[in-house]
Amino acid sequence: MPKTVNSQNIEKDAPKLAVSALIINEEEKILLVKDKRSQQWRAPSFSLRDSNIPEAQLSAKVKSVLNLNIESPQLIAGDLIEDVYLLRFLVSDFSGETKLVSEKYSEVKWFSKDEMTAKKNICPLVIAVSLKAHNYLEQSQYKDKYHRSLADYQNLIKQTAQEKTEFIKYANGRLLEELLPVYDHLKLSLFNLPETEVKNAWVIGVQHVLKQFKELLNTEGVEEVVTINQPFDLNTMEAIEGAGDLVIKEVMPGYKLNGRLIRAAKVIVGQGQPENKEV
Repeated sequence: MPKTVNSQNIEKDAPKLAVSALIINEEEKILLVKDKRSQQWRAPSFSLRDSNIPEAQLSAKVKSVLNLNIESPQLIAGDLIEDVYLLRFLVSDFSGETKLVSEKYSEVKWFSKDEMTAKKNICPLVIAVSLKAHNYLEQSQYKDKYHRSLADYQNLIKQTAQEKTEFIKYANGRLLEELLPVYDHLKLSLFNLPETEVKNAWVIGVQHVLKQFKELLNTEGVEEVVTINQPFDLNTMEAIEGAGDLVIKEVMPGYKLNGRLIRAAKVIVGQGQPENKEV
């Protein structure tokens, strides 16, 4: 008759849980401690009370034994050693000055990859896992470089698209600047017309052309600078006469192309009442 397996037997036979910290510095050296009993150099390891949040328990143990504050430990391996299941964590983000406070360990020292291979009294499992840790770290660095390069490329695409948009917006600027005097002269041709000529065919024709001209300019993003009865704006206006901060007369209109000034308005400033805009 087969033996009955109860929960107590399962708990009794289950392996204990422990954690180990492979702490690597910027020189890619690993911090090892010397076990007093075996005289072997090994990664600092600690038994756990339970399996709840091993990373937090590892951080607390490292702080109490080595005086180091560790951040974001990465699980890289798990080994069953006799009746202990050892979780190995890679730690590359830490702060503090190393100070050993332990009855289990006698010394603490940083080892390079070559020093670990050459030294005889280093735990073989630690050497094997340290190589894995270095490979993991290199892959992480390559992954970080990949993400940074990808982000740079995406930023470059956005910048190029923005520059292209800006170029398209202002590509016709030079041509429009040359057309503006023609537009101004058309407007002036209708200024102060005698009453008898207002309904002449040529006047109606010029008005029609002027309307189409204005619609074309607006479509291309050209807008006229508002001046009359406005405070003088050094960014969009040029005062050619007078003293004061109020525009009372516009001598030559100014224009913007998609919000960018392409010709400043020439105005007369003063403190009195503004004149009606000509045209």
